[in-house]
Amino acid sequence: PNTFNNSGGFFFPENCENIDSIAAITEFLEKRPNDLMLALKRVAPIGLFPDSFFENWEITPILISEDPDPDKGKLSKVALDIRNDISLLEERKKELINNDQLSQAAKIKKIIETIKNRSIINHLSSHNILPKYGFPVDVVTLEILYRAVDAEDIALSRDLSIALSEYAPGSEVVAGGKVWQSRYIKMNPKTGQIIKRIYSLCKTCNLYRSDILEINPDLSHCSNCNQKIDKTNIGVIYMPQFGFIASNSPPHDIGEYRPEKTHSTRVYYSGEKGEDLHTLETVIYNLNVKGWAAKDGKLAIVNNAHKNGFAICPVCGYAEVHQGITTGPHTNAAGRGCNTPLRFSEGEQHYKIHLGHEFKTDICILTFPGNFGEDFRYSLLYAVLEGASEILDIERQDINGCLYKGDLVLYDAVPGGAGLVKRIVESEKNLQSAITAAYSRLCNCSCGGTSGDGSCYACLRNYSNQFCHEILNRGEVISYFKDHGFVAD
Repeated sequence: PNTFNNSGGFFFPENCENIDSIAAITEFLEKRPNDLMLALKRVAPIGLFPDSFFENWEITPILISEDPDPDKGKLSKVALDIRNDISLLEERKKELINNDQLSQAAKIKKIIETIKNRSIINHLSSHNILPKYGFPVDVVTLEILYRAVDAEDIALSRDLSIALSEYAPGSEVVAGGKVWQSRYIKMNPKTGQIIKRIYSLCKTCNLYRSDILEINPDLSHCSNCNQKIDKTNIGVIYMPQFGFIASNSPPHDIGEYRPEKTHSTRVYYSGEKGEDLHTLETVIYNLNVKGWAAKDGKLAIVNNAHKNGFAICPVCGYAEVHQGITTGPHTNAAGRGCNTPLRFSEGEQHYKIHLGHEFKTDICILTFPGNFGEDFRYSLLYAVLEGASEILDIERQDINGCLYKGDLVLYDAVPGGAGLVKRIVESEKNLQSAITAAYSRLCNCSCGGTSGDGSCYACLRNYSNQFCHEILNRGEVISYFKDHGFVAD
């Protein structure tokens, strides 16, 4: 039973009676048990796989293989990644011990324990080995410990990608007729730690990269375009996978003002992907558009609190937006005093602390001709998202997008991916219809006057793109389409 308890038991034989789970699964699959083959046939939707897929046991190399092909050995690669991470951390711990930096070595030990204590279902789901959509993973709560009638029967939970904004420390949430303020980041109850990663953002090509903080990786240059990355675009993300806790102060009544949010989040693409699904090139009027779709695209959501970062207590998890001043003593979630200084930077270079979350999902990348600034590309991105959701009958909140190089990245916001955005490039008809619908939507809006110099919730704006509302401009996108031969309906 311990093998399937957490990542330590599953991936590290020495943690679980020397049972090598990967070797055991390999041995089991190589026996080709007939009852398992029949079960797989029975649960797979008709037409999704040919019978030969099961009869030839093509599932085995997909899961277990040393082949570098991204479509093979998915479980083997996940095992290799976590074992490499732990190996690097163990080396760093030994180095610190040899240098008599015992307190630092103890911290590394706790980080290793935190990684190994992660639920195995959560770990495998976040890497798309298990179907994430069917499991309640990456769902976190805002716990309310305040003991009063107002707090009874209040249950607040969100997907982590949403909670990073709505539940971030300092944000206010309306529930039970009262306004509650988030104040604490919940640490791993077993180790008192939280998973952290150092990350960088290239402002030239929008590439997101991350690595283990404790091994001091060099992220000062972009691995894609080799541009130097300024220190202001490097930070440390705390991944609040255990959720948040509300302030222990009494809630206040709902007033006429809007509850505060520390900041809306931003999404970035890492350039990493899995199996390519479709590639397409088409011409609409005089506009040449290229597109391709892939599985397991790695993205990240970051809340940097308007570039201020967060100040966080490493002991009790008390957190607030960092205002550039050192705050005094605070109370923990139980209301007791805590004198531990708040931490607002990490690493040897003292990078600011942000909140973040990494995930994998289906992606679709579209390339439009022309060399444009970021403002225009965001307007084009959200126009295409609106057009695609309308024409393909997709819920708008189930797909979203970001920028990468000069391209548009569309992705499934549904956990683990659900094959939504790949439909855009499944056929020329779909891609052409999505872009034509985007153009029509912009033309049929009246915001910004006759020139369309603006945007609104009827054309480009929505809750998820608040960070760029002021730069969205439907008129510029209309002009771009008209320059390529588009005509109004």
